[in-house]
Amino acid sequence: ILNNFIDNNVKLAICTSDNRLNTINNLKYLGIYDYFDILLCSGDNNFKPKPNPNNINYITSSLDIPLYNTYMVGDTSHDILMANNAGVNGVGVLSGVGDYSSLKYHTDIIINSVEDLPNIIFD
Repeated sequence: ILNNFIDNNVKLAICTSDNRLNTINNLKYLGIYDYFDILLCSGDNNFKPKPNPNNINYITSSLDIPLYNTYMVGDTSHDILMANNAGVNGVGVLSGVGDYSSLKYHTDIIINSVEDLPNIIFD
């Protein structure tokens, strides 16, 4: 999936409430650290608690991505509310901690797994 995004010049970012050290260690452990163009983690100077739209605004500005062409993929209602607050496409994913009932009120796009994401992005 990540290779598909890279091959299609999709810029990837992570916005997480986890700290930077744990995030980097986990991404390196999974062998996917180099796929991401930017990480915004709890404790970073520009990080604001979700659902503050500052996080998305910072990422899109840093990567020079228009808001209308941005997708925020998340597994909690705070993730999707952050997308809504920033005016970007929110995609709820059911393979994390969130469930359908907690996401359905905040987005029309809900997928079972990130493996379904190319169908959303490239359609």
